[in-house]
Amino acid sequence: MYPEVLNYRKFVASLPNRIKNSSFKSLKLIEKTGISKATFYKKLKTKSFSIDEVEKISKVLYVEELIDANIRKGEQDIAEGRIYKGKEVLEKLRKQLQDRV
Repeated sequence: MYPEVLNYRKFVASLPNRIKNSSFKSLKLIEKTGISKATFYKKLKTKSFSIDEVEKISKVLYVEELIDANIRKGEQDIAEGRIYKGKEVLEKLRKQLQDRV
């Protein structure tokens, strides 16, 4: 159990850098998490977020990580020629829908 506590402590300590490197501005994180502005900045400075607050911040940052990963995957697909024209995609979707009916 002790390693988990250490990992949590490291994660909380890393939050200021994660937030700084995030494309979200602090005010957007404050809005999304519902943490008051004064509390957010104080806890960011002292690295003293509660478990619930860490969870809220992490959820917002996780969504951003997923978006970034999908963008990178899309860029890789384009670079490797795995692209479809809009009409091709629509035709493929129509065929899939017809096959289901």
